[in-house]
Amino acid sequence: MTMEEDFQGGHATSPGTMEVHVDMAGLFNNGLGCGYCFEMWCDGDPELCLPGTITVTAISTPLTLLCRMTGGWCNPPLQHFDMTKPAFLQIARYRAGIVPISLRSPMHEEKRNQVHINGRSYFNLVLITNVGGSGYVHSMSIMGSKRRWQAMSRNWGQNWQNNTYLDGQSLSYQVTASNGKTLTSYNLVPENWQFGQTFDDSQS
Repeated sequence: MTMEEDFQGGHATSPGTMEVHVDMAGLFNNGLGCGYCFEMWCDGDPELCLPGTITVTAISTPLTLLCRMTGGWCNPPLQHFDMTKPAFLQIARYRAGIVPISLRSPMHEEKRNQVHINGRSYFNLVLITNVGGSGYVHSMSIMGSKRRWQAMSRNWGQNWQNNTYLDGQSLSYQVTASNGKTLTSYNLVPENWQFGQTFDDSQS
């Protein structure tokens, strides 16, 4: 795990825990790992590691320049996280720079999805983030308030698309995760939604 000083994102969610966006390579799996949730802790020199864990969410692959600068640390098939500075400092000291970590897929009591709607009329492109859930999204369906359930197709990574005109309709989503469990979010998106908006669901 390395620290990216130019990216200052991230926010604390509870004592000892931070949910942030990170860059990673091997685990990103050509975009399939987008939105995947990990719990991690520093697992190296006790002089450089700090106690506690953080929770992170994968959003993109590492910068090519950074991969070259760090001697290939973040080049596939290596499993590597390029952390934001605030996240890194939750589990390691600043002077460490690069530290080994251990990680696992966390078990959260709260399971929810977050959807970001892109595209245009007749091309509904939805980025789904399985926040705190079981990880990879295996399949996804959408239902407008004037339509029946329709399967969405994977565009890339966790971007899913549907080519039906759904403008002006409230939208429901059904997401099946990699563990086989399905989460249905009824009327997650109100009828006055606009392209470019993000909606969060706390239903379980």
